[in-house]
Amino acid sequence: MKTYLFSAVRNRALNYLAQLKIRNQYQEEILRKGEPSGILTWEYYVEDELREAIDKAITTLPPQCRRVFTKSRFENKNVNEIAEELQISPRTVEKHIEVALQKLRTELKDYLPTATVIWLLNL
Repeated sequence: MKTYLFSAVRNRALNYLAQLKIRNQYQEEILRKGEPSGILTWEYYVEDELREAIDKAITTLPPQCRRVFTKSRFENKNVNEIAEELQISPRTVEKHIEVALQKLRTELKDYLPTATVIWLLNL
């Protein structure tokens, strides 16, 4: 009985130390990435993973479609500005945005519930 109890306590202690080591590695990763609070949070990792998935999905878009989409969403340009800049019709710009959104929805369908939760938490 003594041997069993000693082994059980020893194994539990070793498991706890292994978990602490992993937790410390995650906290160091957060600090290295510049998370201001330095606190290990679920939202941080989910948001980081979601951001990577979005970037990856955007890179899979055709070049012209990607160019139009990034100008629309990240540079906050309207359809007419993009059409004038790229010398294409406004309807073509709208179609590129429509195609991009459709492909992104398909690529990111597994992340949609998570993205909704993060968005709601940030309100």
